[in-house]
Amino acid sequence: MSSFKYSSMIPVLLLLLANGLSLVLGATYPNSPDTEPPSQWSSMSTTFPQHCAPFGISIFGLPSNRFPRDKFLHVCNMMAQFLDNDQDGCADDINVVKMIRLNQAGLLLMDVENEADLNNVASSFDESTLFASKVIPSCSGSSETATCKDETIEEALDLIYEYGVSLFYSDEFGQCYDGNLQALSEIQVQMDIARGGHFPTVPTSYPAGAVFHLNEPSCDYDCMTSEFFYYALTSLLGGQDARASYNMDEWEASTAQDLQTKLPQMYSLLTKGVTSMKLIAANGVLPGTGSSAGATATYNPSSQTCSTGCGLDGSGCGVLGNSSGSINHCIYEGTTFAPSPSSTTSPTRPSSTTSSPTRSPVQAPSPTQSSCVDSPQPMRINGKSRTCTWVGRNDRRKDKRCAKTGVRDHCPLTCDGDCSADSKKRFQIGAKFRTCRWVARKNTAKRCQRSGVAETCRSTCS
Repeated sequence: MSSFKYSSMIPVLLLLLANGLSLVLGATYPNSPDTEPPSQWSSMSTTFPQHCAPFGISIFGLPSNRFPRDKFLHVCNMMAQFLDNDQDGCADDINVVKMIRLNQAGLLLMDVENEADLNNVASSFDESTLFASKVIPSCSGSSETATCKDETIEEALDLIYEYGVSLFYSDEFGQCYDGNLQALSEIQVQMDIARGGHFPTVPTSYPAGAVFHLNEPSCDYDCMTSEFFYYALTSLLGGQDARASYNMDEWEASTAQDLQTKLPQMYSLLTKGVTSMKLIAANGVLPGTGSSAGATATYNPSSQTCSTGCGLDGSGCGVLGNSSGSINHCIYEGTTFAPSPSSTTSPTRPSSTTSSPTRSPVQAPSPTQSSCVDSPQPMRINGKSRTCTWVGRNDRRKDKRCAKTGVRDHCPLTCDGDCSADSKKRFQIGAKFRTCRWVARKNTAKRCQRSGVAETCRSTCS
C-alpha cells in the first residue's frame, strides 16, 4: 500500500517541475528555506547550489564558502517579508508575485564578479546581482546608518517594483516610458514634481528647490522612476532617517515627515492602498530592523502554507515564464490576473509645455567596425569601480591592468582589444552594474539607447 502511494506521486511531482514550480523538500522559514530550483534553471545548481524561492521567486547563491550561509538566509527572508509583510504565510499581493514569475526575474548571490560563474547563469533567468560584501544584515531595514547600508533592500525592492508593481499597477506605478507626457503614470508625475520638471534625460542642472536630483547620466527615465520609488518608500518606512545628510546630494525627503511635507501627493500615492501589498503603506515594515541576523530574525510567518492564495512554496503563485529569447517586459504593463484596486485620487499632470533646463548632449551613434572606442562606463575591477581612463593613466601599469580578465574588451582602444566585441565586464548602467548579457536578454533596443551602452555592448547593439 505504501509503495503504491509513493509511486503514484511521481507523475504529480514531475508535473510540478515541468510547470516551473520548485520542489520543496521540507522548506521552512526563516531558518531552512532551501528548495530545488525550477527545472528550466536546474543547470545553475552546479555553480549556485544554494537556492530558495519565497513565493516561487528564485534566489540562487554560490556555495556557502563563497556566499556565507547567514547572508543567504537573510536575503531569502528579506524577499519573503517584503512580499508577506503581515507574515501570515501568504503573499500580500498575488498579482505582483505572478508578474515577477511571468518575467522570470530573481536574485543572483555572488562573492566577486567572475565570468566563469556568470557563464553558468541560464539565459532565461533575469537576474539582479548581490555581492556578499554588500549584504550586511546588521545594517538592514531601519538599522541603516550613514556609514553602513545593506544593499539587499534596494536590490530586492527594485526587482519587486520593476517586474511586479510597476507592470500590474501601471496607471499608478508604471515605469515604462515612451515619451508621451499624457501617458505618464502617477508616480512619474510625482517624480517630475520632485525633480522640478520633466526631464527624459538627466539635465545638466536641476532647478532650485528640486527634492530629487540624482545626477547619473546613464540612468534614463525608466531607471529614475525606479530610484524614485526606492527612495520614497524607504523614506516613508524609516529606512533613510539616519542617512538624511548623506542623501542630500540626491534626495531631500529622507523621513516620512519630509516626504509628506515636500511631496504630499507622493506620500498619498504610497499610503492610499493602490496595491494589496502591506509593505506599501504608512505602517509597512522594512525587514531586518534591529537584529544582527537581519531578516532571518524578523520574518517569522504564522504558517508555512497558504490554502487560499500564493504560498511560500510557490503554490498558487501563477505560471513561471519559459521564454529563452528577448522579451520586452513593458508589453506586460496592465496585464490583468484579477481585478485591480482602483485609484482614489489623481495628481495634476504636468503639461507638455513644462519648462526644463538644458538637456544632456544627445547620445553618440553606435560604434562601427571602422571606429574603435573604449567603453565610457565604469566597470568592476577587484570590487572597485574603474574606468578605461584609469586603465591607461599610467604607462608602466597599463599592460598589467589590460591583462586583467575582461578589461581588454572593455577598453579595446586603450588595450588593443577587439573593437567589435561586447565587453565581458560588469559595467555601470544607472545606479547598478550590469552585463551585456543583461542588455541582450530583454528590451535590447531600448537598453542599447542608454548612455554608453552601445559603446560597451558593441556586438549586441550593432
